[in-house]
Amino acid sequence: MAHLSEESLTLLALGEALDPQSREHVASCADCTAELASLQRVVHAGRAEAPAVTAPGGASDGEVMAGIGPVSRDNARTPMQWDNSPNAGFTTGTPWLSVNPS
Repeated sequence: MAHLSEESLTLLALGEALDPQSREHVASCADCTAELASLQRVVHAGRAEAPAVTAPGGASDGEVMAGIGPVSRDNARTPMQWDNSPNAGFTTGTPWLSVNPS
């Protein structure tokens, strides 16, 4: 029997059932077994729940933002001023960066 197609190996990795002949081939073919194992690792990683991200010391989001604020490059830039309208024509929304008063 020829090697299984990428589609068949992917379906196996996802847990789909294939015909007994295909399963027998995978069991006896080192190349197909290795490819299936690789695909199963990808499927497992994709289905795994992302680990919770916490700041060092258990800081809150606000504490983290306050800590990085003084060293952020946002302190060195302001929105492009296009005209004399509110927010200098940069946005009709509320920018997170203030328009330079000049």
